[in-house]
Amino acid sequence: MVQESGSSKLKVAFVYINRDLWRGGYNYLLNLFVAINTVPGSPVTPCLYVGADVDDLELEPFRNVSCVKIIRSTLFDASIMKRTFFTRLLLGSDSKIAQQLRSDDIDLVFENARYFFGWRFPLPVVAWLPDFQHRHLSAMYGRMTWLKREIGYQVQIRSRPAVLLSSEDAKNDCERFYPSSHGKIAVVNFATRVEPELLAQLSETVLEAYGLKRGEYFFFPGQLYKHKNHALVIRALGLLNKKKQSVHVAFSGEKDSLRSQGFYEELSLLAEQEGVSSYVHFLGNIPFSDLMALMHYSTAVMNPSLFEGWSTVVEEGRSMGVPMLLSDLPVHMEQMGDQARYFDRFSSASLADAMFSYSEASEGEQVVDQMLPRVSDAEERVRAYGQNFYNFACSILQEES
Repeated sequence: MVQESGSSKLKVAFVYINRDLWRGGYNYLLNLFVAINTVPGSPVTPCLYVGADVDDLELEPFRNVSCVKIIRSTLFDASIMKRTFFTRLLLGSDSKIAQQLRSDDIDLVFENARYFFGWRFPLPVVAWLPDFQHRHLSAMYGRMTWLKREIGYQVQIRSRPAVLLSSEDAKNDCERFYPSSHGKIAVVNFATRVEPELLAQLSETVLEAYGLKRGEYFFFPGQLYKHKNHALVIRALGLLNKKKQSVHVAFSGEKDSLRSQGFYEELSLLAEQEGVSSYVHFLGNIPFSDLMALMHYSTAVMNPSLFEGWSTVVEEGRSMGVPMLLSDLPVHMEQMGDQARYFDRFSSASLADAMFSYSEASEGEQVVDQMLPRVSDAEERVRAYGQNFYNFACSILQEES
């Protein structure tokens, strides 16, 4: 076991989330730790448990957050976690992991939806559930995948004293789908910020590498997953093209991830069929600094998703004060209120109309929306996020004592 810097009053254990398997979970942990780090007095030390099988480069962003203590242990290797899952499920705990966390003086355990500590784990455990997508979009899940996720949610909700969610929309879902969750749900909205140093370095020259021009493209920085609704965007471009309206859209996201085998080829074929291949730009994975520049110089940032939790893409756009064009999901409206424009997530015509209304802005200019939030608000939101998490953790420990 190797430990890396950090100490504080309250020690909370987290299990590392593989970036390739679940980028949203990886980003959630990183953003949470950044928020915790902004709380005055540093009252929380996040202890991140990482298997020996994780590449050091993946951990670099976490090492840059001063409050985080990284703890390497083979107990958290992916192969061992899979092998011991049924032990935790049937016996209720894993004695070796319990001993490890006790020896590290852990006060509270944060249990994400991909890792179950056991229903009688000897330390206080709270469950974090990102969303209830499998309930809303069940057709996108294989039978066994759906069943595994559903059983996992049922077990976590029934066995934990508290369930942490990121939105009121998710709370409504949780109480509707899992009545036993009533009275044990806490909602803590997460927030992100873009470092001022990065904002100061944004350069329009970045666009040249991607074949884009300032204010002449929409940007969708989402992974190539089917529920993200890329096909609707391409069909909307097809409608605009038929009206002789040339609109460009840039998509970031890995073209061949474990969750999207063949989807890039499917979308490319659709773009060809719609006659808009020259207006669709698949950029692949790009550096974060480039992503921020592409957001900043776009006509608007899009999120056409069929389902979302509290969206990191939306939070990043919000923190930068860029115009946003979002699908009409309740969680999007909860997150942004009247600070974004919305469209029917099932209607390519609705999206085409919304895109055209933005594209009427003069060439080369970024659309300015009177409703945009102030960039400086991001710092306050992130600090509030860290403080609210700390308050939540303290309330659980008080109830358990």
